[in-house]
Amino acid sequence: MSLRQAYQLCPNGSFIRGDYQVYQAFSEKFFRLLRGYTPDIEEASLDEAYLDLTRCRHLYPCFSAAAGQMKARVERETGLEVSVGMAPNRILAKGFLPWILVANALAWPVGYLAMKSWLGSFAYRVGLTPWPSPP
Repeated sequence: MSLRQAYQLCPNGSFIRGDYQVYQAFSEKFFRLLRGYTPDIEEASLDEAYLDLTRCRHLYPCFSAAAGQMKARVERETGLEVSVGMAPNRILAKGFLPWILVANALAWPVGYLAMKSWLGSFAYRVGLTPWPSPP
């Protein structure tokens, strides 16, 4: 959400000016850690990335375990909490992230969600509908 939109939604909120250089330093460390897992990385913003572990399958026999280890390492070495969405493609991984808090509650303390080819079964288990149901 943009700052302008946040202000429109909450005009009485407290808005604190960020320190871009500090943010940039954390971002560089974040991406340096991620590049240690795969060369196939797409930087979406200063704090968001898409990783493809396919070519590294020989290093990671279990992608879910690798994602959990990656999350733990990034949090340990940066001091920041991160969310991880795993899916067959980045659209599904990104689209499923709003439910990461539900996933954290179900998968605690790991805090990541792997969405496999059984699309929607997680949502079904917890009674959520990720997309409109057909009429």
